[in-house]
Amino acid sequence: MSVLSEDYTASFSRLGATRYRHIVKAQHLKNKSKKLLNLLKKEKIYEVKMVIIDDINKYYEESDKTFLSLIRNNKFEKLLGAMGRFGIFGVKNILLILNQDENASYVNSSRGWNFNGRYVMPTANAIRIVKKESAKEGVDEDEKETSRYVIGLVYDHKWTKKAAYSSRKDDDDFTHVFSAERILKFPKGLVQGISEWAEKNSRAKGTESILVRSDLNTLRNESDIGLPEVKKGIDLASILISMEVCDRTPSLSRYPELRYIVQLAAKYILSERLELERPKINFEHDKYSDFELKEGLLKALYPLRTCTQRVMRQMEVRAYNHEINDHFEKMRRQQIEDNATVSAKNPHRDGGGYL
Repeated sequence: MSVLSEDYTASFSRLGATRYRHIVKAQHLKNKSKKLLNLLKKEKIYEVKMVIIDDINKYYEESDKTFLSLIRNNKFEKLLGAMGRFGIFGVKNILLILNQDENASYVNSSRGWNFNGRYVMPTANAIRIVKKESAKEGVDEDEKETSRYVIGLVYDHKWTKKAAYSSRKDDDDFTHVFSAERILKFPKGLVQGISEWAEKNSRAKGTESILVRSDLNTLRNESDIGLPEVKKGIDLASILISMEVCDRTPSLSRYPELRYIVQLAAKYILSERLELERPKINFEHDKYSDFELKEGLLKALYPLRTCTQRVMRQMEVRAYNHEINDHFEKMRRQQIEDNATVSAKNPHRDGGGYL
């Protein structure tokens, strides 16, 4: 047991035995956390000081090189798969993650894993990403708010374990709350989410976009919606996404083949999120120079990520709403059954009276 200070011992009579135990436990945890911190410092696992990035262009160049390396080595699908799984990160950070761990499955910060009921192992290999933070400089009236770039640490799923204190009943392979297995149980909500995104958030223009929205609305109103309808909804959403991405990336107009690649990429990202069958992408990258790939395809990845994330978020929300509705419907039916059982056992309880 930890040795208490004189001040703690003197106040024991006032605080009582319960308070005494709280103090002992708090001091024990404090000493334990110090030992763990010293161990992490020794093993160089944990960065105590915030690392400020002076030259952000160096990281931008590194992400561009990773992009070209993935394309030239026929690993474009690895990048699209990461975009489907690493929803909380931007394109450049996704490229930085793949540069450090090409086989990363699901990546999150230490706090993010804690939120999902998991903890990062002390021996974990951290992955460095770039974070933008706001900082204030000056005093009083001369105070100005500036932005700066700092190093952030994230960890792959393989370096985490399920926390013993977690109340979740998930297995060891649990990655995040809205897993594909969970939301695929509500295909009607997924199709509804895609249709709502097309009506409210999609910026695609033209006659073709109107026809696609009409098809999505028809699909949404079908009485029986299952996995085939979800796949059809993804196909239609991919068309709208590619149209919007092409409108927001003027340089794509010079490369007609890349426009079709963008449509397949959108379908691949959405299918990766739902763990469905991914389309095969045959990309003849040899006929494009590095400059053309960066001007065309790399620039298109930024609006592509934004659009796909909006679709996925809308699908998650609608699937969750259907899950909540089903939960309350089951509770209502159970209550009716319980009331019927009680009435059968005691027929005079509900106002039947005596003969």
